[in-house]
Amino acid sequence: MAYNNFFNEQQYDEIMQLLTKDPYTAKKEFEFYMSKYPMDYVAKARYVSVLMRIGNFRDAIEEFNKLKAEVFENELLSQDTRRAETVKKILIIVEAQILSISKKYSELLNLVTTYPDVFDKDDKILIKLYCKALLGRIRYDMNQDYPYKFKQYMDNDDNRLYEHVNRHYGKDNTEECFCEDFDIKRVVEEVKTLIPSTKCLFPRFLEDVYHFRYDGCGLINNTQTNYFIVKALHGTNKIVTVKPVRNDDEKIGSIDLNYLRFEHDNNRPSQIEKFNKRYNLK
Repeated sequence: MAYNNFFNEQQYDEIMQLLTKDPYTAKKEFEFYMSKYPMDYVAKARYVSVLMRIGNFRDAIEEFNKLKAEVFENELLSQDTRRAETVKKILIIVEAQILSISKKYSELLNLVTTYPDVFDKDDKILIKLYCKALLGRIRYDMNQDYPYKFKQYMDNDDNRLYEHVNRHYGKDNTEECFCEDFDIKRVVEEVKTLIPSTKCLFPRFLEDVYHFRYDGCGLINNTQTNYFIVKALHGTNKIVTVKPVRNDDEKIGSIDLNYLRFEHDNNRPSQIEKFNKRYNLK
């Protein structure tokens, strides 16, 4: 465990563990941490990525430009190869996010091609396909064997989405699934009227992530959950997936959809109505 004037690994790791559950609090913790360790450039780079994650794009771009200049001029950092490499990778990822939201697809494609080892395989494939399609370098054909997400980016097929959700989060999935009375079609219909919105996260390169509350919507390892997420192409209502998530995601600002649950309950036939229908009685 390293404790010195430049960084504190334990405190940094604690903030990173907090990041996925509560990025807004993680932002504040990073700000406090950096006041004590202003020379920790790994933390500074990660802080910029947190700003991107919570959609604070203007500040993220400003901090990104300042940090790039600082890193270039910092001799101490250049002597620590491991940490310098970590800073470089984080900044490349942040730059890709900035290029994506700025719709600079030619530059984004060039960045991913120049630094292929920085990006996950699936991210590389999707970014390259999407950029090439928008730049007119490939012609999209829904009948070709493209990745599912890319197809959703391009034509936003609801039936394909429902099949995807049922296949991955249907009742046969024992680890994470939606409950049988969770009306995915009604939910998607409603969600599309609420997004795009600023109330979302931007953790990767092409998709916004929205958190919704719908009590009893699903099960995670046989434990009832009241929350689900929706991933959509950034700045659009082109939904890629709908997925149940654990209740500890409650700390992330969610949009309450429980009115749909009440709507569903009100439309549910009573026992008398079920009896009359079964025996063809009025």
